Amino acid sequence: MMCRREILGAVTIILFALPNLFGQDKLASVLLKDKSISIVQNSRTLLTIDSISFNFISQSTQSIILNSPDSIVIQLQYKNVPEFYRINIDRDYTENLTITRRNGVFHFYMNPKWARS
Repeated sequence: MMCRREILGAVTIILFALPNLFGQDKLASVLLKDKSISIVQNSRTLLTIDSISFNFISQSTQSIILNSPDSIVIQLQYKNVPEFYRINIDRDYTENLTITRRNGVFHFYMNPKWARS
């Protein structure tokens, strides 16, 4: 059974096709491919997130900056994001998405201050 979730409103993740094992029992993996991220356990997809977007803008680049037994941190870069309180100003921003697993539960955390305007 595949679940699709929206995180932070409109959601879009673009990630590399690179399997990463993490979790206390080493049975779960995070699969990063194209514009999606999937959590797979025992060949079964538990969760697929199609993307993470802010104001309908998805990240342009991404890289894994931490891969530990209980968490993975993915740095996402967003290009040409408009600032809502200024006219004709587009900026590039980076933000870290942290995925942790504790007691069999996956936690996603991202707190972009620049997206709160």
